[in-house]
Formats: sequence, C-alpha cells, structure tokens
Amino acid sequence: MGDYYRLLEPVTLDGEIVGQFYLMSRLEVLREHIWTFIVISFSVGVGIQVLLIWVASRLQRLVSEPIVELSNAADRISHEHDYSIRVPVYGKDELGSLGSAFNEMIGTIQQQNRKILQSKDNLERTVAERTSELSLANRELEAFSFSVSHDLRQPLRAIEGFGQALEEDCRDQLNDVGLDYLARIRAATVRMGSLIDGMLVLSRVSRQAMEVERVDLSAMLAEIVEELQDTSDAVPSEVTIQPDIQVFGDERMLRIAFQNLLENAWKYTSKNEKRAIDVSACEERNSITIALKDNGVGFDMKYVDKLFVAFNRLHTPAQFSGTGLGLATVDRVVRRHFGRVFAESPIDSGACFYVEFPRSERGAESGLQQQAAQRNRREYG
Repeated sequence: MGDYYRLLEPVTLDGEIVGQFYLMSRLEVLREHIWTFIVISFSVGVGIQVLLIWVASRLQRLVSEPIVELSNAADRISHEHDYSIRVPVYGKDELGSLGSAFNEMIGTIQQQNRKILQSKDNLERTVAERTSELSLANRELEAFSFSVSHDLRQPLRAIEGFGQALEEDCRDQLNDVGLDYLARIRAATVRMGSLIDGMLVLSRVSRQAMEVERVDLSAMLAEIVEELQDTSDAVPSEVTIQPDIQVFGDERMLRIAFQNLLENAWKYTSKNEKRAIDVSACEERNSITIALKDNGVGFDMKYVDKLFVAFNRLHTPAQFSGTGLGLATVDRVVRRHFGRVFAESPIDSGACFYVEFPRSERGAESGLQQQAAQRNRREYG
C-alpha cells in the first residue's frame, strides 16, 4: 500500500454529489520522473558552468593578456632602459589603441634619448676642448707667475741697488731736485715690489690646494693684531675680538684673508687719535658671518662695487699706501671657501666688512669636492 498514490475526489452536479473520482498511481514512476528532472537539471548546470569558464578564459586572453604584456614591457623598460621594446597590438579596439599609443610613446622617448646622448657626446667634446684650453691657460699663468717672481724682481733689485749706491756715493754731486727724483725712483721700485708680491699672493690663493679643518679664528686674529701692534704706528689701539669664533676652511688662506682685512683697518685708522677695531660673529643655521668694524675714514658707498676689484683703489697713494690687491685677495679666498664678502661704510663712521662662510664642514667639503671634480676634468679631459 505504501508504493501507491491514491486520490479520491467527489463529483458534483448542480450542487449534488453524483459520484466519486478515484485515482491510484504507483510512486515508482513519479520517483523516476523526479530523478530524471534532477539529472537533467544537474547536467544543464554543469554545462552552463563549463560554458562560463570557457567564456571567462577567452575574455581573459582578450582583455587581461594585453594589459599584462603592457605592464611587463613597462617594467622591463624601467629596469633595463631598453627603449626598443614594443608590445603586440591586438585589434583596433580600446586595448589595441592603448598598445599603439604605448608603442608611439616609447618610440618618441627612444628618439629623445638618442638626441640626448648625441648632445651629451657633443657637450663632452666641447668641455674637453674648453678644459684643454683652460689647462693651457693655467700653465701659461704659472709660467707668468714664475717670470714675475724671478725675472721682474732682478731688474727691480738692480734699480734699487744702484739707486741706493747713487744716493750714498754721489749725494754731494746731486742737488735737491736730483735727490728728490732719486727718492721717487727708489719709492717706485718698492711699490713695484709690493705689487709683484700682491700679484703672487693673489695667484697662489687662486691655484693652491685647500685643506679644510676647524680653525680658531679668534686666536688667529689675536696673533695678527699682536704682530701689527709690534710693527706699526704708535696710535693707541683698542681691538675687541669675540672669543671662540670657529670656522671651517684652509688655515693658511684664512690667515692671508684676515691679515689683509686687519691691515686694511689698521691703515685707514692710522690718522685717528685713537684706533678702535671690533670683530664679532653671528651664527645662523647654515652660515656664520664675521663682522670686522673700524673707526677709520671709510669709503663712499657709491664705489662699493669696485671695492674688491684688483688694482682699484678708493684713496690716492698720497693719502694711504697700498697696491689695490689686498681686498681682491680677500674676495678670492672667501669665494674659494664658498662664502661671500661685502662691506658697508656709514658716513663718517668708519667701515664694516662682513665675511660669510658655510656653517659646517660638510658645506666646505662639498664645495671642495666640486673643485676637485673640475680639476680632474681639466687634467684628464
């Protein structure tokens, strides 16, 4: 009885039951239909999934592979710098347009890179030619310095020696005019000797190698002042130097520069009743500025641009002696230390010279590395 399905339904006519509808069916047939439906549904589902996987793989090849190839090509170009690499172009759709645009871009970069390399080669040839010319000019300058140091000094020594002999041996035979002329000749030879010395110093500080180290500038300035006090005039002097001023640079060159600055201040305060010189320093994050102020005659600020030019003098030799090379030497030394020097002169208040240097040894060393690279290019092309 459990393997059958029975259905009993009354049959009515005009609201009256006229009979019964009785149906009986075996459940085995229904089960077969259900399993047939399940098998067909499962088969259709598996077929649809297989079809979707196939469609997805096709879409991946059509969409993902060009993008992956584009990414791989860009990665190779960035690492190998090979601008001859190109990507295949698939069709004329958006991906095809992207591939074509990428190839055109790389082609443009390749052309620009070729032009840059060509320009670099031309620039290197030009630099080699210029450095060769500069090396020749440096050798000529060295030869000139040697000539100035030896060949020009010999006739000067002869003029001075014969002038002194003439003054000592023939003084009685010369009148006052002749003695005045002779004194002027000897003074001119002394001045010429000073000019030669100044030119040699200027040339030397421009060419000699630098050794950067920490320099106690306060102690150096005190030594220079002591030397000036021992060998100069008798004007009462009050020199104030800020203690513990530390800078980085070549000690020999710095001594030349600050000796010129102090001698300059000493000279232009020599006509005062009392000499006053003050040296102070102001430190900032990346620089240190040394201020050297005096109470001398000062200068007219409209000529400040000529102050550090060689052989330019703002006072006549009759007023103050000098060669016009001292401040030019200071400027050369300071610029070799990658600093700057400038001056101010308030009316009737003396002059103040400011020297600014890089604050740290690293700044000075980086500048020297640049100089060394330039020197190597000059020597080896």
